[in-house]
Amino acid sequence: MAAVLVIGTGRSGTSLLMQALGALGLQMPKEAVPATENNLRGTGEEIAVRDQMLSLHDSLGPVIAFRPDDWQSEPISRQTVEWIADYLAENQEQAGEKGFAVKFPLTALYLPLWQEASRRANVPLKMLWATRGAPQTVGSLIKSYGRQPEVAMQTWAQRTYYLLRDAPADAMLLPYETWAADSEGLVRTIADFVGIADDPETIAAARQFSPLLDHSAEGAFEIAEPVGGIASAVDQLIAGRQGELREIVRRDDIDFLRLMTRLADAILALAPGVVPVAEETEMRTNLLKRLGDEANQETSEMKEEIAVLAQRIRDVSAENRNLKKELVIQSDNTAHIGEKTGENGVDIAWDPKKLSDVYQELFAARGQLYELQIENETFRSKLQNYEEEALRCQSELQEKEQSLKALNDEFEQASVAHAAMETEASEIREAYARLALQRDGVEEEVESRFRERLNIMEDRIEFIEQRRDVLRENNERIRNNNENLRKEFNALKKQRDEMVKKREQFRQKVNEVTARRDEIRDSKNAEIKALKAQLAAANGKSAQPRNKSVPTQNTNAGSPKQQPAAKPLRSMWHMFSRK
Repeated sequence: MAAVLVIGTGRSGTSLLMQALGALGLQMPKEAVPATENNLRGTGEEIAVRDQMLSLHDSLGPVIAFRPDDWQSEPISRQTVEWIADYLAENQEQAGEKGFAVKFPLTALYLPLWQEASRRANVPLKMLWATRGAPQTVGSLIKSYGRQPEVAMQTWAQRTYYLLRDAPADAMLLPYETWAADSEGLVRTIADFVGIADDPETIAAARQFSPLLDHSAEGAFEIAEPVGGIASAVDQLIAGRQGELREIVRRDDIDFLRLMTRLADAILALAPGVVPVAEETEMRTNLLKRLGDEANQETSEMKEEIAVLAQRIRDVSAENRNLKKELVIQSDNTAHIGEKTGENGVDIAWDPKKLSDVYQELFAARGQLYELQIENETFRSKLQNYEEEALRCQSELQEKEQSLKALNDEFEQASVAHAAMETEASEIREAYARLALQRDGVEEEVESRFRERLNIMEDRIEFIEQRRDVLRENNERIRNNNENLRKEFNALKKQRDEMVKKREQFRQKVNEVTARRDEIRDSKNAEIKALKAQLAAANGKSAQPRNKSVPTQNTNAGSPKQQPAAKPLRSMWHMFSRK
């Protein structure tokens, strides 16, 4: 996985972006800058990276506007490239497949060094650009760091200029305002960009954004000129837009070149006394080339840009002349160095070593003067080309003036029609004023009616709120009663379940007793039948002799000897039935 470099102007959401990358599983700095009241969760900046970038920044001089010419060839720049390459290689080896993230806002000024170190270390480097509106960023710089408004605007303008100039085309722009609107969607975009699969870690990373961290609603700082207009133009170009830089900005577009030159002018206006450098002049020259390729409508703008460049060439030439005078004076003074006589007539012998050093300085100064003369000649040739272009533009301008004269005639005709329209417009304005007075009266009447209705509604709302409180109390009591009834119901249900269980057990025993009873009854009935049969047989044998002497009609009455035989039968049945 590639290394991720978080870039931005500062106070634009870079720390929040580092926290999200940490939640996604990327390796964070081993020795991070401690958290402060401005970043309660920490900035995500590594102390070693901070110290190295500050050392570079200080060694290149006061970089308050533009980087010095040929700054990448300076020894401190070469040393920084080697340090960054070693840093990337070491962290890539430690992080392995999960990758790592690094961030320090000052890197916005020195992105070419990071890109060169990435190629040297053979570590792919992806950049995430945290963007935020210019008024909000400047206001946050003032509030969080106590900076003066001019310094905060200069910081924003300088870093924005070099981010737009040097950031790679595949850098991903992530608006700060999107965190509050769709943090989960933004984190999924980050995960896809750095090559992390969609998994539950993305949800955890999205939760890094808390409403407490939402500073998007803070009062924006009203940026004044010379930065106000260009700040609005930059916001219109990139603020609130998400995607790769190549999809949002076309660096070969003439509008982009115009914006960059305006941004450079704003930086120079905030840093008086600073001389433009080759980078700024190159951007303005590219704009002139594009203007030359465009249609004739751009001639006036070309004249303005040529005038700016001509003035800057004159300034450089004047500076060269002054330097030449100083070198000539120094050369004349040095030519007379030798043995001099002091005020008291004492000969003073100069040290040959010191004299040699002075000559070396002189030769070096002459070499510098020669280079400045060559540069001056180059500027003069450029100025001559620009003047020729200006002459061509002047001829085109004359043609445009003729066209303008024809347009003026048409304008005079249109002015007559315009006067008539003005008269009609004045009548319409008077009618509008009358309608406005009527509207004001209607608005006052409607406002009074609605105010009365509003008072009535407020009284109703107050009554409803009181009723709601009463119902809430009743609801609470009912809830408590329901809870008690639920507990009693659960207890009764438990008792019922126990009774049902006992009833089932009792029914089972009854069924067993009933079956046993039926079994005994059947066995006893069988015994009774057998006894009855035996008894009947016994009674039959004993009754046969008597039947011969006793008449048939008296058999139902029975004999006195037959009655005792029936008693044992009843007694035995009674005994069995009781059992």
